[in-house]
Amino acid sequence: MARSYSQDLRERVKQAVQEGYSQNSVARMFKIGKATVGRYMARLRKTGNLTPDKMGGYKKSKLTAHTEKVKELIAAEPDQTLTEMQTKLAAIDIKVSVSAVDRFLRAMQLTYKLYLPRNNIAKMWPKSVIYGTECNQRSIQASWLYR
Repeated sequence: MARSYSQDLRERVKQAVQEGYSQNSVARMFKIGKATVGRYMARLRKTGNLTPDKMGGYKKSKLTAHTEKVKELIAAEPDQTLTEMQTKLAAIDIKVSVSAVDRFLRAMQLTYKLYLPRNNIAKMWPKSVIYGTECNQRSIQASWLYR
């Protein structure tokens, strides 16, 4: 991630512009972009200082305030998918994306894994299609889970 320019450089740019140099010549003088000089001057007019904003950091999830409700939904139906969870949250006016639900559950260290019943796996593919030979149901399940 890129770092912001030093406060010293920002002050020298400000001083040069205030002394009457054009923004283009200041950009060439300090070997920075013209847009950078323009942003510095706009920031100076708007806020009165040139200090950079904070970069990066942790952004709290929208679901943090609703942790108990999420836990209740999981307790009521522990095998639901992320999309189902998102739909249920939307029904109670908590609008988040599926990926936000996923990140929140991972942050809470709640993992999930959808286990298919053995009978459904055997019905999905004929044995001859998968292996070309006869095989038992356990090997079909193993190939499905460990590919």
